[in-house]
Order: sequence, then C-alpha cells, then structure tokens
Amino acid sequence: MKLVAKLSLLSSLAAFTAICATQANAATLYKWVDSDGNISYQDQPPPEDAKLLEEREVKGSGAPLPGKVNNLPVVVYTVENCPNCEGAVLHLKKSGIPHIERALKDDRVAQSKILQTSNSITAPVIFIGNKILQSPGPQELTDQLKKAGYNIDDVPTKSSQ
Repeated sequence: MKLVAKLSLLSSLAAFTAICATQANAATLYKWVDSDGNISYQDQPPPEDAKLLEEREVKGSGAPLPGKVNNLPVVVYTVENCPNCEGAVLHLKKSGIPHIERALKDDRVAQSKILQTSNSITAPVIFIGNKILQSPGPQELTDQLKKAGYNIDDVPTKSSQ
C-alpha cells in the first residue's frame, strides 16, 4: 500500500509540474496536511478530512523547467520550532526543487531507516532518493542535490551578496 501511495504522490507531482511547465493559463495549487501530519502539495483540492493550509493560483510560463524535476524524490522530515528545518525548506523552495515535507515525529519507518545508518537523529533529515542527510547546511544540500542530478545554483557566498 505504501508503494501505491508513493507512486500516486509522485505521479501527482509530475502531473502538476507538467501543467505548470506547459500551460500559460493559471492553475490552482493546494497545500494541505493530512490526519498523520504529512504536508502535501497537489493540483486537486484536499480530501474532506485534510486541513487546507494554502491555496494559490500559479501561472505557467509556457517554458519547461529543465532539470528541476528528478527521478530521486526529495523528502524533508522536520520537527516543530526548528530554525534549521525552516532554513532547509526555504532553501529548497527558493531553488525551485520539488519536495515533500513530513513531520519526523510521526514517521516511525523513516526514524528506523535513519537509525540504521546513524546512531542519532538530527533534524532536519532530508532524503534525496535513498541518500540521507541530517541537518545539512545550504552548501551540503546543494552539493548533494547536484550529485543527484538536480539543476540547482550554487549557494551565494557572503562576498558575492
């Protein structure tokens, strides 16, 4: 069942990206949280039991988004009141990297997988495919996204800002 849910989510994300990348007219993007605390971004309204967090009109430019979408999904596990978590999510958003944000405390499977490769869990935890990053800085996150094939600009240095 989990594989079906993951495939459904990936196909929804791919469909939304295709809509935004190929149509000049507006589409609606919905951000919602399900009963398990998972945050989803969809081009369809949320189910009745989900809480809508944001609804936004998105205009496609008609131009494709080369390299921003990759076969290795990016999943960010966050905890409440975590500046590093907020920074990582903001970095992904500013870079245009599609990602899924989930609450770490509610995902025992992810916790188990992380603990198989490390003795501790430090938030945020970011999965790029099967690669696990714990509390990466912006440059490490950028480097790993590039290694995974994402088209992402380098992090600006203080001297270039």
